[in-house]
Amino acid sequence: MSIVDISVWLSSATLDIFGTAALDHDFKALTTTETDMKIAYKKVFSPSKAARVLAALNTVFPRWIVRGIPIKRNGELEEASAVIKKTCKEIVQNSRAKRAKTNKTDLEILSVATESGFFSDEELIDQVMTFLAAG
Repeated sequence: MSIVDISVWLSSATLDIFGTAALDHDFKALTTTETDMKIAYKKVFSPSKAARVLAALNTVFPRWIVRGIPIKRNGELEEASAVIKKTCKEIVQNSRAKRAKTNKTDLEILSVATESGFFSDEELIDQVMTFLAAG
C-alpha cells in the first residue's frame, strides 16, 4: 500500500487558480519546480508542529508576543511574508501599469479593485495577501 501526499499539488493548484482568476497573474506553481513565491507560500501554510503550537499560542497571547518568540518558525514566517508581500507589490504595480496603458478593466478582482480608486497600493497589497491566505 502506498501513501500519496497531494497537499503540495493542491496548494500549487490553489495558487495558480487564484493568481489567474483574481490577479491576472500566472504564478506557474504547477509547471515549475520551485519559485520564490511557491516556496514562501508552502512555508506559510505548512502544517508543522511548530506552526500548530504558534497557532495555539496566538489564541492565548497577543500576536506581537508570539511573533517575538525567537524560534526558527517565526523567522521562516517573517522571510516568507516578505517574499509574498514583495510579489504582491509587483502584481499590484503591474496591474496599475496595465490599466494605465490599456485604460481597460478586466474582470478579475484586482483590476476591479484598482479601477475603483478606493484603495491605495498598500491597501491593495494587503488585500491580495489576505486573498492568498484565504486560498
